Amino acid sequence: MARRRNSGERRIQILNEATGLFAQYGFDGTSVRTIARACGITEAAIYRHYRSKLHLYEEVIRAKAAQHDIAGYLADHAGEGTVRDALIAVS
Repeated sequence: MARRRNSGERRIQILNEATGLFAQYGFDGTSVRTIARACGITEAAIYRHYRSKLHLYEEVIRAKAAQHDIAGYLADHAGEGTVRDALIAVS
């Protein structure tokens, strides 16, 4: 039987799965249900950690910004592509 994840581990799992799904399908193309399925949990479990899909998306952006120099990338590539393109480029 799999070990139950603690709250911090679950939050990181959700963030990681959401990051990949948002990068692949974009904000509009990714549902909370899809993220929950990828994590093997319910949608309600997602909402215990994140207030909304938008809140989760904002956390993905913050995490990526902390890992990469997104501000520098955006400054260097101003007007080129979409936010999704930028996330893919820096991931």
